[in-house]
Amino acid sequence: MQILGNLKVGKESILRAATICHALDVAAPDLHQLNPIFNEQSWQKEEYDRLLTEHLLQLAIILRSAIYQGLNPRTSEPFISCCGILDIDKGKSFNVKDVCDKIIHADYIVRHLEKGEVDSNSKTTFQIRGKHPKDGSWALGISIELFCVGILNWVDSEYTN
Repeated sequence: MQILGNLKVGKESILRAATICHALDVAAPDLHQLNPIFNEQSWQKEEYDRLLTEHLLQLAIILRSAIYQGLNPRTSEPFISCCGILDIDKGKSFNVKDVCDKIIHADYIVRHLEKGEVDSNSKTTFQIRGKHPKDGSWALGISIELFCVGILNWVDSEYTN
């Protein structure tokens, strides 16, 4: 019995997921450093980090589904090329599918945010690590804020053309 038919991911789903991840990432420095209830041992910080990780995974799955439906990941390169560095392919460009694959298969994700580094121009970065069965360990250093902005601009350009 087929109840729902084919999997369908629309532009709005991608934009919503990217906007949520962007907001969670941008708000984190102020919450973690300027709010006294967010200390390193607090359950609030742990829950906030879990919430961001869950939404980041959701964004990656939504994007991979949209790619499966026909959204061309190669056209994302100009939009996301400035958001991070994939250390197994240093110097090579990467696209949204590459980033999503790393997020989905990550063993480890950590935010690099040092005390006293919060200002309006700073971007927090994440280190996402994992292991590929054939190629060994990999690492992706990424700004979630810049990645999400790139996704928003890329998806908008793809759906308006």
